[in-house]
Amino acid sequence: MPHGFRALLVYVSVRVQEHDRIYRPVADLLSSGCHRLDSVDTVEDHTMMGYEANELIYSIWPECPGPLVPHGCVSDRVRVQTR
Repeated sequence: MPHGFRALLVYVSVRVQEHDRIYRPVADLLSSGCHRLDSVDTVEDHTMMGYEANELIYSIWPECPGPLVPHGCVSDRVRVQTR
């Protein structure tokens, strides 16, 4: 595939937010490089809080794929933090 990437599937209760402590490992992984949220599906799951879960699929690149690929770029986040 052009701009080789890895896919990350996250299965999480609809009640878990991006800033919650339980989500920290995912948030840390995503903030360490360039990524894009490709899909979100909500499914019924009676084992989850709220009886629903989100299936999130992210693309994660080992190196920035450049401006031709829409993504959350790690270089943009670094520039914002250093201003």
